[in-house]
Amino acid sequence: GQTGHGQTGHGQEEGWCQKLYRYRKERTDLHRDDKILLAWNAWTMIALARAGRLLKEDCYLEAAQKAEHFVETCMNGEEDRLYHRYREGELGCKGQLEDQAVYVLAQLELYRATFRTDYLEKALARARQMVELFEDPVEGGYFMSAADAGELITRPKELYDGAMPSGNSVAAMALQRLAALTGEPRWQEAAERQLAYCAYGAKDYPSGSSYALSAMAEALYPHRELVCAVGGRHKDLPEGGGLLSVRGRGLSGACPGVGGGREAARRRLKETWIRSDRAVPAFWLVYHDPIQCTQAYVWVHFFDVK
Repeated sequence: GQTGHGQTGHGQEEGWCQKLYRYRKERTDLHRDDKILLAWNAWTMIALARAGRLLKEDCYLEAAQKAEHFVETCMNGEEDRLYHRYREGELGCKGQLEDQAVYVLAQLELYRATFRTDYLEKALARARQMVELFEDPVEGGYFMSAADAGELITRPKELYDGAMPSGNSVAAMALQRLAALTGEPRWQEAAERQLAYCAYGAKDYPSGSSYALSAMAEALYPHRELVCAVGGRHKDLPEGGGLLSVRGRGLSGACPGVGGGREAARRRLKETWIRSDRAVPAFWLVYHDPIQCTQAYVWVHFFDVK
């Protein structure tokens, strides 16, 4: 409508906005928070890699890989130590538990989307670093700060899963998945220790341990193994890492069809398959039973039959 000065209300509002804008321009420019945080970028990598895999959109997977490359080249300091933040070429603060644990999960998600073994190798290396720098060998669990963080008044541990999961819960998930993928006793024992520690915290306040309970669900759900024998060598398999899709009868997912021989498949049960370039990849699918309305994790192994 018309104002008392004969100007429409909309026009008057535009005038006010322009006047306010000119006034704000005369003030000191506000600083932007444009630092790059490792943990937040690792969560983004997980989301992008998962979106690329599920939606079959290469642009998302490429974005996740680009972020991973940035972290490896720009946020990795001396002695192969990850850092918490990056801004304008400067690294600040050595990585904390959340940074390390989420980054391990991000590497595993990239491995799941591509089956490139270098991602799994990096996940294993960062997990070893996480155990060495953050685990409390006496009381259990993982400290928020690393052993090389210098003299601190105290080294707290965080178990509460709020809007962001705690570092201890993420560590439990990462260790559980590494244990399942590699079959190595070291990771199985580490996962058991961490799940037991998280269970103690979830006992009295389960709603504050949602991510830790998700890790426990992966460990406690019934597991089945599906062994697939494929003829021919790795070079005879389809391009793209020999990915084979499995669908129907309640199974859905994709598995790497890379050969390695039956003996390598047997060794896979006793030691991590990453030690050999003739490895036997494995991953899990989720089996949905439409009648019982239940699900179980299915471990899939591919090995060669000559």
